Amino acid sequence: MKNIAKITTVIILLAAIFSSVLVSAETSAAPFKSLEDEIVKLFNQARADAGMAALEQDDTLTALARLKAEEMADKRLETIDLPDGLKHFLTENNAESKAQNCYSAADKKTAGEIVSAWKRHANFDRDTWAKEKLTHIGAGAAKGADGKMYYVCIVTKPFEDKERTALEDEVIRLINAERKKQGLTLLTKNDDLMKVTRKKAQDMADNDYCAHESPTYGSPSKMVKTYAKGVVYGGENIAAGQKTANEVFTAWKNSPAHKATMFKKTVNCVGVGVATDSKGNLVWSLIVGKK
Repeated sequence: MKNIAKITTVIILLAAIFSSVLVSAETSAAPFKSLEDEIVKLFNQARADAGMAALEQDDTLTALARLKAEEMADKRLETIDLPDGLKHFLTENNAESKAQNCYSAADKKTAGEIVSAWKRHANFDRDTWAKEKLTHIGAGAAKGADGKMYYVCIVTKPFEDKERTALEDEVIRLINAERKKQGLTLLTKNDDLMKVTRKKAQDMADNDYCAHESPTYGSPSKMVKTYAKGVVYGGENIAAGQKTANEVFTAWKNSPAHKATMFKKTVNCVGVGVATDSKGNLVWSLIVGKK
């Protein structure tokens, strides 16, 4: 029994030590976590005061906010540096969003000072409190060699993959429903064409254009030849600004050229891609082909 008691004591001590090590590692990795949490708390308190729902604190956004705060600290920047825009930064770091905003500050001492400074920003109410569609938040803090503190806050509404897939699948369903009425062969969703159309939609969103010729990839037929081996290109439809699958389908159906692409008799497969631009608008791409 004594041996069992000793073993139990050792296990408890080891567990305590291990727990202490984990806490220490977490504190070391995020030395200003309590300050970041307080910023989020005050941010949400301001939303609550305005009768709005609280934003969900997001691990990915927190990590990205810390990354940018550390960059500000290293370079002694007074504001966040986003040469290609916040939308592009988020997309490149697997945090694509439908709506987004960010704030930065330097040389403030408390969370209250930081949030108060942001609230004095001319567009703060319009950009943040007034955007009901924003749902997630991350705050990051870092200390520079100059002894100053630097802060970044990122707020977004994530564009989840399941949401994108639902929109794309609904466009395909609407097209096939109409093709069935016309006695045409139904189109099969093609994985390679899905990749092509998503690339094209994202490229249009990132580079703020709506055209068949991509400055990044070239023509849609070239994209199909490069990324969809074994598929014969049959045509592309593009659009921007439509909020739903039905809206974009209806817009294409009401345009003779786009309608001809969707209801072409010689094609049997399809890909649909959707992305969001910097303003949160949806951008669409559709390509039909023959496998």
